[in-house]
Amino acid sequence: MRRRFRLKKISNPTMKTPTFLLAITLASTTLSSGCTATSETPQELTCSREDVVAAAMETIRRTASGYTYSDYIYPPRRLDYRPFTAYRDQLAGIPISLDHMETAESGSSGPFRSGNPLRCQATLDIEIPAEVAEVMKRSQYQKMRVLDNGKGRFGGSRIYFENLAYKIHETDDGSIKADLSSFNGAWSLHVVTTLAVTGRHLVLKDALKRYRAEDAELNTLWNKLPKDEQARELDAQRSWIRSKTDRCGPINTRPEDENDSFERIDAIECHTSMTKARIFEVRR
Repeated sequence: MRRRFRLKKISNPTMKTPTFLLAITLASTTLSSGCTATSETPQELTCSREDVVAAAMETIRRTASGYTYSDYIYPPRRLDYRPFTAYRDQLAGIPISLDHMETAESGSSGPFRSGNPLRCQATLDIEIPAEVAEVMKRSQYQKMRVLDNGKGRFGGSRIYFENLAYKIHETDDGSIKADLSSFNGAWSLHVVTTLAVTGRHLVLKDALKRYRAEDAELNTLWNKLPKDEQARELDAQRSWIRSKTDRCGPINTRPEDENDSFERIDAIECHTSMTKARIFEVRR
């Protein structure tokens, strides 16, 4: 752009030549600044961009929270004996990360264009709290739930989900939104969260259920014995009860008791094991 301007003759005889040149330079700078526009180069949208990864992880946490909330409010409501904030806080504290981010597909045709989703895949890494690891040792069922029926794999104190697929959208205001194409990792994060809060309680309930079933079977067998045989076996039965208590400790079968420690669970499982053995002896 050209602009014409005229310099007036400076009549001040005291102005020196350098000052005169400076005045011209400032005038030129002012005029040129009105004709030049500066703009930032848009940052390329990639699967490994920091805000893209952050948006994907936030969507994973939000999806996991949705699963937990559904289990909290809908029957059989196995979680509602603890406030929902306990699960929410636990979920926020479980470390997760995305690694090996790759572009699976860049939009519907050709390279990424505004309006087309950026299709990504990555490996989701979920850290397993020590409490959950202990629960999985005691319950194969809960372990398989964490693995999402074999869709994940364990590595040390973590679980990994490879090829987790998600789509990225950039809105008109420049914000990033992510949509999950598969929910395996989010489901596992939900399971890990609930087990960290209620895992011992769930294991305790399962242990009590198994013990009560074995105890009921033993009582049924005993009551079916002829009276004379019960009389002969009475001392042996009393001796077995004492030995069971000596070996396993006293048993607490009250489910409403807040003591859901692993020590209590160990005691119940010990009683269950000895009751099974006693059933075998009575049947002979």
